[in-house]
Amino acid sequence: MARRAETAGFDALLAADHPGDVTSPFVALAAAAPVTSTIGLGSYVSNLGVREPMLLAADVATLDLISGGRARLGVGAGHTPAEWRAVGRERPDVAGRVRRCVAAAEAVRALLDGASVTVDSVELTMREAVLRVPRPVQDRIPLTMGTANSTLLRWAGAHADVVGLTGFGRTLADGHQHEARWRADQIEAQLACVAAGAAGRAARLP
Repeated sequence: MARRAETAGFDALLAADHPGDVTSPFVALAAAAPVTSTIGLGSYVSNLGVREPMLLAADVATLDLISGGRARLGVGAGHTPAEWRAVGRERPDVAGRVRRCVAAAEAVRALLDGASVTVDSVELTMREAVLRVPRPVQDRIPLTMGTANSTLLRWAGAHADVVGLTGFGRTLADGHQHEARWRADQIEAQLACVAAGAAGRAARLP
């Protein structure tokens, strides 16, 4: 599939990241790296509620090294309660998930950039974390934020390279599926949040 996607001219091959329900995205993408040469490789998206920034940064940096500088970083706040419970955490309310997502995304970005990271908050704790080895090949690994939350859409407008509109509305009773937000006015409202966050930003979002 990786070969076919590259031959067809796709920009990136993105693997789902739902532990317990799909293959490990970074192992699968590392297997795709040596049989391709140009296509970007990344997760869409890694749940920052259950993925620890230090370990995620190491996975992404390793993939970047193996692929010769083709890794992508895709992140989200984590909408499925079962994934939180599987690692011994109860899913917070929306505000708590948003705070954790922003803190973890900023930590992963800083680690990939070579910074020492210390965070001490309810949502995230890290002490002098440094990603020494491996160092990514790219100066800046492209960041995708997948979300429908207005706060995260604005954050993504200011900081992400790509914004993935999930179209998620209220979580349904099964704890996994959602009401859809795909009406034209709902999409426009989400794009307006991205535009507000990107106001004054030099780099244009794709």
